[in-house]
Amino acid sequence: MAYSNRKWFAGIRLSLIFFLILLRPIAGFSQEGHVVTFSHTIRWLNESNFPNYFLITEIKDSINDLINKKLTQKLGIKNVTFPEKVEYNIITGFGKQKKVPSISNNPSGYNIDLFSFLTRATAGNAVFWSLNVVIRKDGVIILDKEVKHEIENANSSAYMTSLRWLSPHEFQKIFSGFINEALGFAGENSEKIVVGSIESKENEIHSWFPNATTYLLKMNGSWLNAGNFSVQLQKGNDTLTHGVYKNIMEINLGKVSLKPVLSRFLTDITGIGTTYTITEKERKKGTLEFSKGEKLTLELEWFENITFSTNSDEVQRRITVPMVGQILNDNISVGDFVYEKITEVLKSGKTEEKFSWASGSYTKNSFGTASIHQIRGTFHNIPFTAEYNELFGFVEIKSNNQTQAVMIFQNCNPDNLRSFNKTKISKNKLFISGSSSNIGTPSLSNESKVEWYPFLIKENVTSEEMVSGIEILVCLLFGIGNM
Repeated sequence: MAYSNRKWFAGIRLSLIFFLILLRPIAGFSQEGHVVTFSHTIRWLNESNFPNYFLITEIKDSINDLINKKLTQKLGIKNVTFPEKVEYNIITGFGKQKKVPSISNNPSGYNIDLFSFLTRATAGNAVFWSLNVVIRKDGVIILDKEVKHEIENANSSAYMTSLRWLSPHEFQKIFSGFINEALGFAGENSEKIVVGSIESKENEIHSWFPNATTYLLKMNGSWLNAGNFSVQLQKGNDTLTHGVYKNIMEINLGKVSLKPVLSRFLTDITGIGTTYTITEKERKKGTLEFSKGEKLTLELEWFENITFSTNSDEVQRRITVPMVGQILNDNISVGDFVYEKITEVLKSGKTEEKFSWASGSYTKNSFGTASIHQIRGTFHNIPFTAEYNELFGFVEIKSNNQTQAVMIFQNCNPDNLRSFNKTKISKNKLFISGSSSNIGTPSLSNESKVEWYPFLIKENVTSEEMVSGIEILVCLLFGIGNM
């Protein structure tokens, strides 16, 4: 009888243990996790290159959904809650990322802190992105993992202009990869994440300019700074045309003014510094000649207010009217254009102006500042426009309101990839160096010094129309370089 009772109690005990084992994951799965801190900080970068895509509800929600899925899988919980918004900070001066956890309303259970940090290197121009994930259970840290990668742009111009580095989709994809790596769902690695492929940019342009054929525009010289340069249009091994741009002269048509003498005289007598402004008419001139085309002379004129101070060397210049250009052939006008630079802040619903002692005024919570260089005019009695938006890195040329050609500002010469506009970034990204010359004609014979740019042209155009498209492009570059 005693033996039977012991056997019965032993069976009950085993059943209870088995029940508790089954019950344990169910109890865990009934818990919730709470993302207490979710911050994204950029340092020594600007929103033109790296917008705060957490402002886009669809991007934020998609990232939150992935985090929820991975955390519930990792911790065996049923759900994860998130703060209403991602805390966003810009560090413009010297400073470190703040990793201060917010106070949780649920100190027990699982609390998660996420710290995202995009920064330029302390020395040089390399860009790094890190994500630190901290998980606490009942106040005790059970995971503290940081993932960090260099974000490298395949387009060298990204390090020298306000080109946007990432699309919203690319931002989301990289952040999702960080989450997977930090939580152990992907293998750890220290590889660079390369963005800005020329293929993706060409595909983007072909999506709205489908009837285009891709050519290669080979260039040498400071073509974006109004320096002398050579240009050659190629398709495969065939050279279709070759051109040279050269500066001729710079003319200052300022009037003689007594303002400088009188202002300095007043300062000498009273000891009080003053400023004075004079108006000058500026003119720049250059020639453009193609192997198959006209020899053109380009002229650009504008008025400029120049403000001087009598007690400092500070000089402020301001263009008072649009820059007006003429296109001449044997001193006969064959075209004219107006150059303008338009600056526009791409605002979100939370855009605000901020001030920093390190950098002065800056804009926060925008999608960047678009600097748009544009010319409008006529060439051989045909209306045209050409526009370069620095954010997107290409020039669109239109004739009769129809897209005729697009130049992508991305050097794709495999022997010279780190060069843009005769300016080169070092392999370790520590230095950017360049030169601008108005002496001689830059040669295209040494391929290791030549830059290659995709030039998409509308199908079924004549050779004359091809040359005309490049001539309009050079007029735009002429305006940009002399701005």
